[in-house]
Amino acid sequence: MAKARPILPNAPIADVTCELRFHGDLGLFAAWAGVQHDLRDQFPQMLVPGAVVGTSPLLQHVQLANQQNSRAVLLSINSFAYETREYAGYDKYREDLLRIASTFLKHAPPLRFTRFGLRYINVLPEFEPSGPSIHPALKLSLAGWNLAGGTLVEQPTMGVLVRLPQNLTLRVSVYQGEVTPPPVALPIVRSLSRLAGPVLDFDIASSEGLDKPKALEAFLTAGHDVLDDVFFELVTPAYYNSMKG
Repeated sequence: MAKARPILPNAPIADVTCELRFHGDLGLFAAWAGVQHDLRDQFPQMLVPGAVVGTSPLLQHVQLANQQNSRAVLLSINSFAYETREYAGYDKYREDLLRIASTFLKHAPPLRFTRFGLRYINVLPEFEPSGPSIHPALKLSLAGWNLAGGTLVEQPTMGVLVRLPQNLTLRVSVYQGEVTPPPVALPIVRSLSRLAGPVLDFDIASSEGLDKPKALEAFLTAGHDVLDDVFFELVTPAYYNSMKG
């Protein structure tokens, strides 16, 4: 079970995506029609990607989006994902994801999964860099260097990849500017340039034991618990209080 947390009205979550990656199968083209039929009431729009230099068209995602473009199902020859920008808490997201994934798997041919990924993109408040702090909302700071006696003029970029128990890997990235996928992260998040700003980007993934019964449910529970712990360990008490509204 996910840990119980109070709803935080000013939480910085801008985008949440879960991706199921698998070996490519041409049988998915036929399956997509059934997926679209079953989900049309919730996702009436079909958005087809344009050509991207250096990227195979088969690896680009067709998007089934809701009318507000705030939720989408993403389909490619080797990937299924569900993305939302109207996050209403983990329990609601998990319920929607499992229901939509069940619809997809009902129509899909047998698949061999290679990766499950869960990504949370948080857009932090704008700030003026000063001192060694990475961002005033975070406990992170530069240490061991006095900045040559100067002061920061832009937010430092940080990225770490951590191997965890339960066959999980966690990438934490902090950067400034338009949201872009870091290496080895989900390559499927739609442009978030309208939310450009200081970004705290979490991507947790597993690539083992994915074909076991209830593997997705187990991954979601373990992955979300890690992200929950990491987020609240990283934010300052003052920023936590500001999220309460």
